[in-house]
Amino acid sequence: MAATSRLRRGLAQHPVWNTVGALAAVAAILLGVFMWFVPNYQSITGTGPSSGCQSGFSDEFDGDRDGRWIWVDYQGTATLGPSGHGTLRMTAPNGSDLLPKSTTAPRLLQSVAGDFTVETHVYAAPSAGYQGAGLLLWQDGNDYVRLELGYGGFRGIELSTATDGAYAHLVDAWTNGSKSIPTWSDDVYLKLRRTGDHVTAWWRDSTTGAGWQYVGDKLIHLDPDVQVGVDVVTVSREPSATAEFDYFHFACI
Repeated sequence: MAATSRLRRGLAQHPVWNTVGALAAVAAILLGVFMWFVPNYQSITGTGPSSGCQSGFSDEFDGDRDGRWIWVDYQGTATLGPSGHGTLRMTAPNGSDLLPKSTTAPRLLQSVAGDFTVETHVYAAPSAGYQGAGLLLWQDGNDYVRLELGYGGFRGIELSTATDGAYAHLVDAWTNGSKSIPTWSDDVYLKLRRTGDHVTAWWRDSTTGAGWQYVGDKLIHLDPDVQVGVDVVTVSREPSATAEFDYFHFACI
């Protein structure tokens, strides 16, 4: 027993064992901090890993539209109302545009925040340049994203952005080139997803039964709080343009 006690005292006084003991003490402290931090992470950050998505809502447009919608009609002659067969009909007078220096097109918007996906099903038959109808992600007259079934020189999918007043076509219905998605459909689904400063667009042709098709994506800095909704644009020789929207779906991501 005496020999064993002397051996324990010797080991305790040995510098290697002193180092091991110190490291063990530090590890115990770090483990304690970790065990406290993990369950308290969300209360420290407020929202944890959430994107802060909030405020948005979906509308099936099969009755009276939700009272939270914001109807914008700068010319005062656009019309909006039920079609009589379960869709929302929007008619825009000629001269309804959505360019940084001319934002006269009628639009139905709601206020949202954070990261989200929006989707609509639109019936439209644009036939003169330019006419279009679809989704709008809106910060202000100088910063927004448009995804539409449109007609410039032909009918096709139109994806365009404005950033600090600079307007750009990402996919257009004008050039029939590598950046074009022509279609003769008058019945399409459109989808936009916002994740931080990244916006991605898809479309689907209801008449063919095909799945979702990638349109394009863009890095664009927008405020966390924006508006989303639907629009109709016409700056053509025709006196007006009409589109019907089957629904508007909003989902946080």
